[in-house]
Amino acid sequence: MTFSCIVVDDDLFAVEQLEEYIFKLPGLNLDHSYTNPLMALKEIEALEEPIDFLFCDIQMPNLSGLELAKLVHNKVKNLILVSAYPEYAVDGYGVDAKDFLSKPFDFPQFEHLVARVNKRIKDENPFIVVKLSKNSFVNVNVNEIVAIEGNGNYINIHTINDFIVPYYKLSAIENDLKHDTRFKRASKSFIVSTDHIKRRSGNLLTLKKGIIVNISIPFRKDFEMHH
Repeated sequence: MTFSCIVVDDDLFAVEQLEEYIFKLPGLNLDHSYTNPLMALKEIEALEEPIDFLFCDIQMPNLSGLELAKLVHNKVKNLILVSAYPEYAVDGYGVDAKDFLSKPFDFPQFEHLVARVNKRIKDENPFIVVKLSKNSFVNVNVNEIVAIEGNGNYINIHTINDFIVPYYKLSAIENDLKHDTRFKRASKSFIVSTDHIKRRSGNLLTLKKGIIVNISIPFRKDFEMHH
């Protein structure tokens, strides 16, 4: 599961640095980058779906990052302001910025910021709502989800203390959880929570509750750290 990203900065070096770090960090996908904020405004406003992360410089000609953020606030889920002037960080509150990245920065600082924002997102909304039947819904705490198994138009949600079978497709719940990097596709029919991996033996994952999942070839790279 990946987060879509857009970079806007009139400094080409800063754009290229952010592009490099986004490509380097698993879970992030660069949709577009701009050195012209007016072009960025035009194309972000035309997006059908909101972007997950907007990394936006503050001081730019013709249109400042703060002005741009106000104009596209309904098209951006997580705004990260970027500037060489830390005193501008306080201005982020006025545009609902999730965080502030101070120039110059290195990859560990960038990685730490993304992890911090991801944690904040998870802490703010630990529940998802899934449909059990025509008029029945249930709240599921994502922190307790061990694995999700696809079963046609239904899914099997294995939690620490429960087993839920909602009328919901695997692709739909994958979209609901795309902001939570703990959840990874292990196969065509399984999504697992890395929080609940007990061990990995070859390409077999042993999860809590004794669930064993075989990692399919297309998804093995995402589990390289779990040995």
